[in-house]
Amino acid sequence: MSCRVVMPREVPGLRVAGLMWRMWQLGYSCRPTPGAAARRGWVVVEFWVEVEDVSDDVLVAFEIELDDTLGRVGRMAFEGRGARVEGRGGSAALG
Repeated sequence: MSCRVVMPREVPGLRVAGLMWRMWQLGYSCRPTPGAAARRGWVVVEFWVEVEDVSDDVLVAFEIELDDTLGRVGRMAFEGRGARVEGRGGSAALG
C-alpha cells in the first residue's frame, strides 16, 4: 500500500508558478492550497512524494530533503508548516 507524504510550504506568490514547475521536474508533485492562511503576497503550496511506507522517525528526512531542494531551486526562504501522511485509510497529521 503506497501513501503520500504531504509537506505544506508558504512561498512567495510572484514565483509560485515557476517554482512549482521546477519542483515537478525534480520529482515532486505540488498544488497551491487556496483558502490556507498565508502572509500577504505569499501562497501555501503542498508538495508531496509517493512512498511505499513511512514512519514518524523518517518523516523529518523528507522535510529536510524538500527544504534543501527548495533552497537550491528558489534561493529564498520558505516557511514550513509540518507534514502529514495521506494513504488509502485516510490521513493522519504528523509533525
